[in-house]
Amino acid sequence: MAEHITYRREDDGRWRWLYNNPEAEVELRSSKTYPTGSEARRAAAELYPGVALAEIADPPVGEDELALGKLLRQAAVSLTLLAILFRLIKGAGEREPPDPAPPRGRRGQHRGLRLGGDREGLEP
Repeated sequence: MAEHITYRREDDGRWRWLYNNPEAEVELRSSKTYPTGSEARRAAAELYPGVALAEIADPPVGEDELALGKLLRQAAVSLTLLAILFRLIKGAGEREPPDPAPPRGRRGQHRGLRLGGDREGLEP
C-alpha cells in the first residue's frame, strides 16, 4: 500500500491528520488540531503535496477505550456485590434476639380459686 494521509474528527470535535507510509513503517500524527476538516485537509496537502488524502468518518475504538469500559463494568459489578454483602452482614447484626422462654414454674403453685369441686378448707 502506498503512502496516504487520513484526517478525522477527534473526540473533542477538532480535526487532525495522520500521515501513513506502510512501506517505510512511518506513521505521523499532526501535533496541531484544526476546527474544521477542510482546514486539516489543507494543512496536510501543503505538508505532503501529491499524497492521497481520505477522510475517516468515525475514529476506530482504541484498546485503551475498550480496557476502560471493561474496567468500569468490573468496578460496577464489584461495588454491587460489596453493597449486597454489606447489607447481608448489617441485616444479620440488627436482628432482634428471639424472645426468651417464659420462666419455668412449678405446677400447683397457683393459689387462685378452684372452679368446681369441693370447697373444703376454704374459709369465708
